[in-house]
Amino acid sequence: MEKDNINENKINSEVEEMEVQTSNIETTKVENDIKNETLDEGNTNSELHGLINGEDSENSDDDINESSSIQVILANALDQLLIVAASAVLVLLCSVVLKLFGYMFTEGTGSVVLAGGIIYFILNCIYAPIMENSNAKNTIAKKILNIN
Repeated sequence: MEKDNINENKINSEVEEMEVQTSNIETTKVENDIKNETLDEGNTNSELHGLINGEDSENSDDDINESSSIQVILANALDQLLIVAASAVLVLLCSVVLKLFGYMFTEGTGSVVLAGGIIYFILNCIYAPIMENSNAKNTIAKKILNIN
């Protein structure tokens, strides 16, 4: 009888040990899951905080983009100056051609300004597409400033 009690005690103690081991495994899994969730929430919170405040982790790319955007703006301004100069030359050429046929722009009516505006508009519309599709592959100002 004592042997039966001892065997039952051993079996009970083994069962209790197994229960303790499985409960430890479950608690460590739960603890690890909680830690992972808090880490994920921390990462998400820091990402959201950065987005809301406009902070970017890649500052070097922003510096490159800012300098290139400034160069693009300068190139566009230079292209516009070239188009205005070309328009002025074409208006003078038109004036010479009109004088050859006995006509001329009258002063004070704004016809020269109107002719210049029309020529500028036409040149502005066709300049960039023609230059970018030609062998040059860029406008004159972008070539000068080495912008690809």
